[in-house]
Amino acid sequence: MGRDMENNRTVRAVAFDHKAVLRAPGHAHDGIPELLRWLEERDVAFALLTTDPMQASTALAAARLPAPALHLSHDDIPDKKNRGSGVWLETVAERLMLRTNQLLLVGTTKWDWLTGINTGVLHPRELGQPRHRCEGA
Repeated sequence: MGRDMENNRTVRAVAFDHKAVLRAPGHAHDGIPELLRWLEERDVAFALLTTDPMQASTALAAARLPAPALHLSHDDIPDKKNRGSGVWLETVAERLMLRTNQLLLVGTTKWDWLTGINTGVLHPRELGQPRHRCEGA
């Protein structure tokens, strides 16, 4: 398999619902700074999704987090479709010049899950729980 084909199948961006990143103004959820750093080291962009417009860079900076490659609010979505519509992630893919199969979605509600399903984008909830726990691995 050629390098270009391999890159076409690789996750190139992760879209996060803002509630999955910030637990309160100025405070990130545990592990988020490390996760965003890990993504950046692997040249994987992150996008922030919010229902209400906000100053994403300012809100993330207050929590000592980097600015997203892309921030979309309800106002940025064609026809102002609500969460649950695949248009949200189609817009992320379009703006980042990717295909939807190159995205991963991290959310907190059933609406985020439905957004992923309606776009064909993997949401961690779909992964389920591990059947076996590996000890000492």
